[in-house]
Amino acid sequence: MAGLAAAEYVPDDTYWRKVRKASCEPGFSRRLTTLVKDKVLSNTAIIILEIVQAIRLADIPRAIERIDQLQKYVTRYEVAKQAIRTARFMRILSTLIAADFDPDRAEQRAARMISKYSKADELLRDDPEIVPYEDLWKIIIMYLHKHKNS
Repeated sequence: MAGLAAAEYVPDDTYWRKVRKASCEPGFSRRLTTLVKDKVLSNTAIIILEIVQAIRLADIPRAIERIDQLQKYVTRYEVAKQAIRTARFMRILSTLIAADFDPDRAEQRAARMISKYSKADELLRDDPEIVPYEDLWKIIIMYLHKHKNS
């Protein structure tokens, strides 16, 4: 979370209230244990975080490598069937490569997908989404703008 604060990211307060409330529910520890044991979803979340980290550090070759790895991983383990939003976010991430990591072009390419996916029901939220994918996308674009302006 320190990286998010350094990036001047302000999370949606209502989402975090829901997270705090959910963490107090009796089934939370059971769901957390399930996520930790579910290596496919855990590994997917780790790869996504590595992509964000590579972009934050302006390591574009590493980001491309990790996006390719995520695409293979999602296909190999049929993550799309388990985690619809994760598969959709992977498609949005692939627009970065098509846009040569230019933030304006990436936003433009991803805008249609994002508006289409944002209409999805809140119930589709995947377990590995600690920070919602919509917010992660905003963070990625913010990092790209910082690199472009520096």
